[in-house]
Amino acid sequence: MGCIVQCINKPKKEVQIKSDFEPLEEKLTAAEYKDKGNEYFKAGNYQEAIIMYTKAIKISPDIPILYTNRGLSYMQTNAYELAYNDGRAAVKLDPSSLKAILICSRSKANIGKKGSLPDLEKGLELAKLAYKLSESESSPENKKYCQDLVSNIQIMYEITQMNLIQKEAEGLKEYYSGILKDNKSIELLNKHLVAKKIEEIPSFSCTLTMEVYNAPYVTIAGFSYEKDLLLKHIDKNGCIDPLSRQWFHIDTLMPNFALARGSEWYKNTRPWLKFADSLDLAINKII
Repeated sequence: MGCIVQCINKPKKEVQIKSDFEPLEEKLTAAEYKDKGNEYFKAGNYQEAIIMYTKAIKISPDIPILYTNRGLSYMQTNAYELAYNDGRAAVKLDPSSLKAILICSRSKANIGKKGSLPDLEKGLELAKLAYKLSESESSPENKKYCQDLVSNIQIMYEITQMNLIQKEAEGLKEYYSGILKDNKSIELLNKHLVAKKIEEIPSFSCTLTMEVYNAPYVTIAGFSYEKDLLLKHIDKNGCIDPLSRQWFHIDTLMPNFALARGSEWYKNTRPWLKFADSLDLAINKII
């Protein structure tokens, strides 16, 4: 009896109940994560889009669209190596995916334009493959896009190659200038060895399309974009600068006449250049 009383009278330990529970992570299907990713992508929030597509891929790693959508998101953040990897993953799942091959091609081209000929060669090879695939499609726009992409990467390759030759020639000039003493020899060296400096396309090309401007418009942030592409961006995402993410009023948009004249001169002095009129095709959109 005394034992029972002692047990009853034994002080009980206080149980602390937490009032603020951590919220459980929302569990969605792969399709629902993809839809959320698409919403973030259209809003220009590419990092969140990447997170959503990644969650969808963890649930359904055998759906090519998830990789191409995430690859396009990576491209928007200039993460071209990651975009290329996603393009390759999509191609493995669907070898006939034109969008996946184009992501690989454009990613390699963007990596290569910094001076890597092997990456440009790979980008060109993939662009040619994309063009062959586009010939079997019913869309003439896709075919023209692929054709122009081949031309663009070929141009980038040739310019990069010339710039590398120029650097090598300048190095040889510096070496031999110390050996050749007479002015006549140095004059011949300058004439035949040192290549003429090549202008780079990016100075006259839209940062989003990699193509020479037709009608450049400038935002208050100081960035210029192709007019049609910028208006479509505004229609989908509102008045947000694609690069700086700065808000602006549409009335503040101004045509960049100086850049337009420079781009026109650049194209007129190089009639062999071909550029697409529009890059806003189905192959560049999320699904």
